[in-house]
Amino acid sequence: VDLTRRPWIVKPLKFEDNVIVSRYISNTLLIEGYKFDFRLYVLVTSFDPLIIYLYEEGLTRFATEKYQQSGTCGKKKLVHLTNTSLNKTSTKYVVSDDPEVEDFGNKWTMGALMRYLRQHSKDTTLLMEQIEDLIIKTIISAEGPIEELLEINRSPALECGSPLDLKIKANPMADVFTLVGIECLDPRQKTNGSSTTSKQQIQRGKKRMTPEDC
Repeated sequence: VDLTRRPWIVKPLKFEDNVIVSRYISNTLLIEGYKFDFRLYVLVTSFDPLIIYLYEEGLTRFATEKYQQSGTCGKKKLVHLTNTSLNKTSTKYVVSDDPEVEDFGNKWTMGALMRYLRQHSKDTTLLMEQIEDLIIKTIISAEGPIEELLEINRSPALECGSPLDLKIKANPMADVFTLVGIECLDPRQKTNGSSTTSKQQIQRGKKRMTPEDC
């Protein structure tokens, strides 16, 4: 086997001279001929004991050019990369204006992807078990200094460029505020003459924060 002809991914680390090199998966799973990835949202509230929350939804992102393994397409970013920031520059990029339509265009929900996979006889239960196992191992590997790992975003992009973005990203943010004990207060109101609230008052919060509260 000529390893020099095998494609590899090189990801530089910010503020360092080192890079991460990983082997490119050539027989990648495709949907309608397009590469895709999915973005999940994970919250770690404690390392000792280790407490990890995985949000039940996520986003699936598609490339805008159909995948081809041979030829010069390896140099074409829109064939191999699914980053929204790159693909939205293409005239082929499609955005759904209806947040209730979860399997249209270049961005789906994670739930839509799982339904698609089940319809095509894929074991999504096993897939999620493997994903959860990988999340745990990833967090443990970074338990000391939290370093940048390949495709693990310490500061995920939360801007909302479409109604579907808002639908998926607002809820996990509301859950984050609820889990860490932040109560949504009307800035026009004050508690006991002060605009601040004690930790005990926050922990006695009555309800889960909603996206509309954020």
